[in-house]
Amino acid sequence: MPSPNKILTDRITGLLDQLHSSFRASAPMSSSSKGLERELFISGLLSQVFPLHYRFGSGDITDHLGGSSGQIDIVLEFPISFSFPVFHGGPRLYLAENVAAALEIKSDLRKQWAEVIHKSHALSKITRRFVPQHLEEIAKGVLAGTSDFPISSTPEDTAKTLRNIADIFSKTSQRIPFFVVGFRGWDNAQHIRNQIGSAPIDGVFLVEPRIFVTDTK
Repeated sequence: MPSPNKILTDRITGLLDQLHSSFRASAPMSSSSKGLERELFISGLLSQVFPLHYRFGSGDITDHLGGSSGQIDIVLEFPISFSFPVFHGGPRLYLAENVAAALEIKSDLRKQWAEVIHKSHALSKITRRFVPQHLEEIAKGVLAGTSDFPISSTPEDTAKTLRNIADIFSKTSQRIPFFVVGFRGWDNAQHIRNQIGSAPIDGVFLVEPRIFVTDTK
């Protein structure tokens, strides 16, 4: 009886083999059909490993300051979130707070790396704002004695706690995670890290050489 680890490894290997085979079969197609990379990665991997209540799409991400990321190949939405279709079946407009991660899909990273770097910097300017903006007003009200917010100890300690919560969230949740997938590319993990440098990229996955770099910083 195979161990659970062996079964899991074989399943993942099978998915990647199918993904690679599908990409190679599509290689002779015209450039107008090359958008298949995105669909292949969604149908061949993402939709099979993520729970059904996650939704994958493509489009622009905007934030509370009115910024725009430009076209993102794959947007992973949080469950029970919403986005706005530009037209039926077309790209969508996403609110930054509803986006769990963004992915850029390339057929050959060596040839398209400049596009990846440009997209990473554009996306890094989009920020998520999860903390209710009235936390600071509540803290001020607690100190002034005009708020009904429950006080655990002293007004000063309660206000400090509220502000610490806001500070923690603002530091850990602002930037949208950005991952890059290449069907072809470099065959050395350290070279990939060198290419990334200080760019705001959280991980790179190469399908053909089977390299996954996440410790990019």
